[in-house]
Amino acid sequence: MRLEEKGWRESHWELTAPESYVLVYGPKAGGSRPFKLALMELVAGKCLTLTDAEDSVLFGLWKRNVALLAPGAESRSPGSRSLSALLDLLGEMTPRTTRDGNIGVPVAGFARKARRKYGWLGGYAETEVMPGLASRGFYERREQLGLWKITRAGKAARTALERNLATLGRERLSLWVDDDPAQALAFLGFAGSSSLLTKELHPDLRRLRERRQGEGGGAYLGVEGGIEGNDPEAGWGDMLGDLDLGALDLDALDGLDGAFSAIDAATGSGGGGDGGGGSGT
Repeated sequence: MRLEEKGWRESHWELTAPESYVLVYGPKAGGSRPFKLALMELVAGKCLTLTDAEDSVLFGLWKRNVALLAPGAESRSPGSRSLSALLDLLGEMTPRTTRDGNIGVPVAGFARKARRKYGWLGGYAETEVMPGLASRGFYERREQLGLWKITRAGKAARTALERNLATLGRERLSLWVDDDPAQALAFLGFAGSSSLLTKELHPDLRRLRERRQGEGGGAYLGVEGGIEGNDPEAGWGDMLGDLDLGALDLDALDGLDGAFSAIDAATGSGGGGDGGGGSGT
């Protein structure tokens, strides 16, 4: 089954992961979830690195593990305010050196600074995510009531995202990774960072990366017709050449589950709930 047969969007999905989440659930839902997704996207796009380090407490009498954030290999600005705002916030903090020699900002400390800036981690969505959605015409501000209202265009985009992630991602990606990696890559090329919304997809993303590594980045993939008419003998380099994976980088996806757990543990306390919620109306 090809992507076009399911009616997937013809162009790359341009919203960031936190923007996609807020589009679906609204600015008041999810608590700290949009903030966590922004950090995940920055890690997946190599704008940030997330390291599990060993630190000392009580004057060195005890040891503990701590998740550290530090600038990544990708130096270009992510463009979207929903992501660049967190990079700017991190830049205001002084890195520390842990007991084992790692250097960075503890995720828990970064979350505390974000809570001070936004009032609570859920305030990040209102301050940094909603202006981007409004600029695209997906939400509009009702100044008299101080509320956001989703527009007709926003509802259409939300419906398309929910349908495509459900029908293509949850139902098909696992099969594509095994049987048709060109389709799996095409899905990522269209879905972009929105694929981070569905944690169940993370193992499939990791398996896709492992298959790419196992086949040497250039082996025959057995994909009929390749992507966009490429030679079926084309390797991973040719398949990836014309795809825009957005903020995702296959080489940064190996630790997605661990990164998500580390961010979740460090930001969960006092950050608000992570559940979904009603969309804007």
